[in-house]
Amino acid sequence: MDSLPDKIVFRILSNLDYDSFLFASEVCRQWNKVIEDNIDFFSSYFGGEDGEEQEEAPEVQQMSKTEEDEAIVKQILAIKPTQYYALLGVIEGTDEGEIRSQYRKLALLVHPDRNKAKGSKEAFQMLKKAFDAVMSGYDPEDPDTQKVECPEMTCSAIVYLPKEKHADILKGFDVGYCKACKSRFGRVFCHHCFAAWTMVIKEELAGQIAQCSACNRQFAIQFPQPKKRVEQAPPSKAEMKRIAKKPKKQWWQK
Repeated sequence: MDSLPDKIVFRILSNLDYDSFLFASEVCRQWNKVIEDNIDFFSSYFGGEDGEEQEEAPEVQQMSKTEEDEAIVKQILAIKPTQYYALLGVIEGTDEGEIRSQYRKLALLVHPDRNKAKGSKEAFQMLKKAFDAVMSGYDPEDPDTQKVECPEMTCSAIVYLPKEKHADILKGFDVGYCKACKSRFGRVFCHHCFAAWTMVIKEELAGQIAQCSACNRQFAIQFPQPKKRVEQAPPSKAEMKRIAKKPKKQWWQK
């Protein structure tokens, strides 16, 4: 069977709806995995049998580098910015390691330093936001979500957190976690002037002496602990009746 030109394959994929595109992506992913896991069985399909020479495949017109760059950019820009899993070419429940690998592969293809096609910068930003959102597990468009930059120097990820949790982190009552670089972070306070910094939590730094840049005095580094969230049991029927019978105080009685 003759190979399909890349342009035709791209035209087919670009006309798929959201669900069909995800289904096609999953089929291709599983297809490649099955071939790799059973390469000895399928090798005869590609190399011929008993030393027979494989028939020379018909010459197919390949896309130029510029055309490939434009095609991948158009494919990404055609997806809605809030369809984070579709942008990454994965489905919900995909292993984090595979999501990270898929993001790196796509990011290299559309990074503005390597891809000079129009819209490559926007496509790269869409991919990065999708990756950060999927790894954080919170919707960036939700008004109750807070955007936080990972404090790890080698990590450029954005961590999305509930605003309530972010407020606890700023007060030193809780810690954050970046799945992109697998690091925890929290607030460290000077015990003299209460100046604060957001730092990556490293056990080897706990208890070390640091100098405050605000008051120039020394203090011991103490990292916060993750907040323990206790699930509160719903009130019993007897408690609900007691609350209902209790008379409500007026404002002048408080």
